[in-house]
Amino acid sequence: MLNHNPLPTQFYEAYKKVDQAFGPIQMATVLNPDFKHNVFKLLNQEPPQIKQRVLDEFQNLGPIKSLIEEQPRLTEILIQKTGEIFFLAGQGWEKHWDRFFSEKSFEIFVQKIEECVLRTPDYNIPFADGVWNDFRVHISRPPLCPQGPEVSLRKKSSVDLSVDDFDINPDQKDKIQKLVTSHKNIMIFGPTGSGKTSFLKSLFEFLQPLERCVILEDTPEIHAPNKVSTQLYTRPKTLKHLQSFSYQDLIKESLRMKPDRLILGELRGMEAKDYLLALSTGHEGALSTLHASDPKEALYRLEMLVQMGAPQWPLTSIRRLLHLSLDGLLQVKFCETKGQPVFKNYHKVCGLGPEGLFLETGF
Repeated sequence: MLNHNPLPTQFYEAYKKVDQAFGPIQMATVLNPDFKHNVFKLLNQEPPQIKQRVLDEFQNLGPIKSLIEEQPRLTEILIQKTGEIFFLAGQGWEKHWDRFFSEKSFEIFVQKIEECVLRTPDYNIPFADGVWNDFRVHISRPPLCPQGPEVSLRKKSSVDLSVDDFDINPDQKDKIQKLVTSHKNIMIFGPTGSGKTSFLKSLFEFLQPLERCVILEDTPEIHAPNKVSTQLYTRPKTLKHLQSFSYQDLIKESLRMKPDRLILGELRGMEAKDYLLALSTGHEGALSTLHASDPKEALYRLEMLVQMGAPQWPLTSIRRLLHLSLDGLLQVKFCETKGQPVFKNYHKVCGLGPEGLFLETGF
């Protein structure tokens, strides 16, 4: 970690000068084309780095800018109402030496993100999520987050990883390629931050040039692998006057779009029933991800997610559906010592018993 002292008081004094001259500063003030010129004119006696930092507070990334520049391994950023910033760039949370000058400037920063992700939290639905620049963003506001607003940013990888980047040997790679090219229905699982989505994207290198993938996601993270593929995104209820569209709606529509493969970003709710039903009717080559730490937990979670969508179904029917739909599970994890996600194992679905699916670990 680079060592920095907090910003000198001159920076805060310059900010207060601008705040008093243009206050109360609001979004309309910041978006005014003359704002930059007026700020530089007001601070004409200040050093260039102070003028630029104060302007960045309103029109750029503010203290986030230095954090991104200094931390190439940055993965997570947490910004609290106080303007303090914490981040992950290795092991454990660290506090950034820079911060927002005030709650007011932080509020403007949050509003800019909300405009970019087309989400406007209110007292009815005080949360928002989406993609902003190279980050997946989540915003929490009062009253459910009384200390808010609070912003969580997860940095998306600037470079798509290949299968080889997951510490995989040639024999494993060959076996995984055969799973994909033979159109097996595969689920990728692992805990939070283990590289599930990155691993799913890496499997696209095994696809035929014109295989049509229909990709379903909450937020855009998986790029279409070719021009014949397409993407569909859910739309939450937070968008006023617009009908919401759930994963279940997208699955229904996607089946009418002649997919060679269904790609679902993450199974996390009752859409699991519709997704697995689609696979059980003959759709092959599907890829999806699921949060779980081990294969047994992955199967238990799948059972519970299907029950959310079909609470009247007996457990035996749900397990039969899993047996009809899934061919295997690929497990990934984040290796702390190597500082990267790695492939751990393959678990083949090889039978159905009274206690659930039988899994055979290894190829």
